[in-house]
Amino acid sequence: MVIAVIATIVPASMSAQEITGFDDGYLTFTNENPALYYRIEFKPNLIDPVDWDGAYRGLRNLQSSDAEVTVPVGAFYRVVGRETPWVAGTAVASDLRAGKTAYVDDEEVIGTMPDIGRQDITPGTSAQAIAQGYHDGTGSVAGDSDLVPENLKEDVTIFGVTGTLEGGGEDTYHVAIPKTGQTTVYRAGDDGTHQAGVAWPNPRFTDHGTTVTDEMTGLMWVKAPHTVSNNASTRTWNQAIDVCNGMNAGAGTFGYTDWRLPNVRELQSLMYYGSAQPTLPPEHPFTGIYASSYWSSTSYVADPDMGVWVVSPSNGSVGLGQKIATLYVWPVRGGE
Repeated sequence: MVIAVIATIVPASMSAQEITGFDDGYLTFTNENPALYYRIEFKPNLIDPVDWDGAYRGLRNLQSSDAEVTVPVGAFYRVVGRETPWVAGTAVASDLRAGKTAYVDDEEVIGTMPDIGRQDITPGTSAQAIAQGYHDGTGSVAGDSDLVPENLKEDVTIFGVTGTLEGGGEDTYHVAIPKTGQTTVYRAGDDGTHQAGVAWPNPRFTDHGTTVTDEMTGLMWVKAPHTVSNNASTRTWNQAIDVCNGMNAGAGTFGYTDWRLPNVRELQSLMYYGSAQPTLPPEHPFTGIYASSYWSSTSYVADPDMGVWVVSPSNGSVGLGQKIATLYVWPVRGGE
């Protein structure tokens, strides 16, 4: 048997061991320090400058109290030891970019992480999920130079910017007046001629089954108001408020506990002056609405004990009513 002695340079952080025997596939080396973790390294080519390979699982983290250690091997090796264990790889395919390869614990791993590339984000009204995967570091989140406190309504916060704009004076915000719905021109210069005001959203209404949201005002109305308990017929003004308050008892009616009697402007916001009987938008989803007048919660300031403003879906008129009379009730919620 011939034992080949190979001179190698070992980094200072590791300790080369003396190989004392190589016989029948077994290698024996001296164990100068039982506290060391040894690794037997293999050099597949003794002529070309090829690095030593110490990745084989069964030939590393060897530790023994014996003065000499014998290990089964299959070629020429060297033995090195260090004070800490050899660490195995932990990466998996999803940790690597798709198409890229790496060797982890002696096994080739092909990456599966999606290549997302550039990411551009424009803020919106709801949170947006960021796609999982590899991002190349390019892209941006859109900004807007108008997003400053003086352009936002006081105490309204958008993306961390709190508004300071107050009503009145030089720094003011204006209430948008919507179109009336009248498009017919009865003479030059009338409402049908100019159709002034802010255009309505399309669709105007969102039907939730038992409730309806007006996308123009943000108010939520009962879709069929006369299906509400104690609201099948007319009521006095005080009874009308009681009907709305009663909807908020316990768990509430239709999933909410903040129903109330609408004010006169809220009721009038539903009126569509392009039609009559009822004066409601053609695409409205409401059911069971009577042509008679409906109570508002707005009292008549000249006679607050008796007078109150009422709105008639028959012709869209706003008039005065007596609180002791009996009219219809249409509950609403929301608004500011």
